Amino acid sequence: MTRNKTPLFFFHSYWFLSFCAFIFSLGILSQSSFSLEFSSAIALAVFGVYNAHRLLKFHQEKLTREMSAWLSKNLLAIRSFVVLGLVLSCVLFIHLFSLFSSAIFLLGITLLLSAFYSGLFSYFIIREIPFLKALLVTISWFIVLVYIPKSFGHNFQYIDFSFLILFYALTLPSDLKDIKFDPAFFKTIPQLIGSKKSLILFNVLMAFFLLLNCINGRLNLFYSISILLFLILLTRYYLLKSSSFRLELFDFSLVLVGLGFLFSAKF
Repeated sequence: MTRNKTPLFFFHSYWFLSFCAFIFSLGILSQSSFSLEFSSAIALAVFGVYNAHRLLKFHQEKLTREMSAWLSKNLLAIRSFVVLGLVLSCVLFIHLFSLFSSAIFLLGITLLLSAFYSGLFSYFIIREIPFLKALLVTISWFIVLVYIPKSFGHNFQYIDFSFLILFYALTLPSDLKDIKFDPAFFKTIPQLIGSKKSLILFNVLMAFFLLLNCINGRLNLFYSISILLFLILLTRYYLLKSSSFRLELFDFSLVLVGLGFLFSAKF
């Protein structure tokens, strides 16, 4: 693999998103004894599930020409990633939650939703229901990354519902990336209000999320302002260089938030 193709592979194969999910989970669960094992399971699950979704879209011929061409060249690797990610994450989840039946039940429900969302059962594809795509992603990420581990550790609080704002905000750059091949009837936010307003809304939601957690004392104010300034600069850069900008970089928000919770807990 040549050097110039390595970053493309890193983004397209969801290594970057998996890494971001790992750091985020490690940060918000920093005071839990099972944080490393759970965060590893999360990273592997994201790795397996998201690559599985892309494979299904490939077989359904619902990818862009560029993405289809890339996947055709890396089909064996992606199939291996799906098997590796799903099998190892299941092993870790079962090891963690074998005595916590409600966690296994919720994981099963989210996995089933993921199957219907991606079109594994072609007669019913949930993501094609207008306005529902981003909401399903938000709820699934919240249940798996926040509700399950915090309930397991008996430290779920009302302020944790603020993570719904974070996850919904992150669907905006993702839907903006998918706007090239999402049918108009999906009615995602970027389709309805355009790219610039979608990213403004993204920054507003991120600011609201950070503010709530600063008020609650879970995030440092100056660090939160730094996150917001970074995201505003990232947005500005995208608006100037949209043709060469990778929207996946907005997922780095997960890393920044995770580190914020980690350092707040330490200091």
